[in-house]
Amino acid sequence: MSSHLSRRIAALGAAAVVAVGGALVGGIAPAQAASVNTSYTCSTINGPATSAVKITLSLPETAKAGSTVKARKFKMDIALPAELVDTLNFFGIKSLSGDATGLKYKVGKTTVAVTGAKIPETPVPASGPMTLKLKGTSAAFVAPAVGTHVVKVPKKYTMNLVSNGATLDSPSCVLDKGAASKLGSLTTTKNRRGALGLQP
Repeated sequence: MSSHLSRRIAALGAAAVVAVGGALVGGIAPAQAASVNTSYTCSTINGPATSAVKITLSLPETAKAGSTVKARKFKMDIALPAELVDTLNFFGIKSLSGDATGLKYKVGKTTVAVTGAKIPETPVPASGPMTLKLKGTSAAFVAPAVGTHVVKVPKKYTMNLVSNGATLDSPSCVLDKGAASKLGSLTTTKNRRGALGLQP
């Protein structure tokens, strides 16, 4: 095979890769960071407490239907209200840590679990709100059928709070009615064969 023909085939192959997805790797576009400010109400020892919550997740904007969207980081900044902080101070609680269970979000009709959600030890301030910085892992999932799918925040979760190794409370938290629930969207497209039979 002549070097000229080899270069031409190589160029056609490169063009095919661009034609079937540009920056797509394995059918997945580069991740785009998305965040939303919303609120949850938790059933605490001090009664119902509403917390402002910022949820951050990096998902691709596009993916090939049926491809695997890899596991990635999931973050929640949970601002406990000042009234709850006052209660913690009243009982002499100096710090909080813990984890969260039951965290699941939706990509269209696909449910994606969040695992390993941990809250590092956080000092309780003398007054005002305090922010718990939860970090977990969004499980890998199979990209749904062709279409545009809304990514929605978890409807509920349970916090398991600990202080000095002792379990304090396990409040159940529910997304407030009317609170922001859309985190972004994922558009899935068909798998198409490119020139020379190449696939992304």
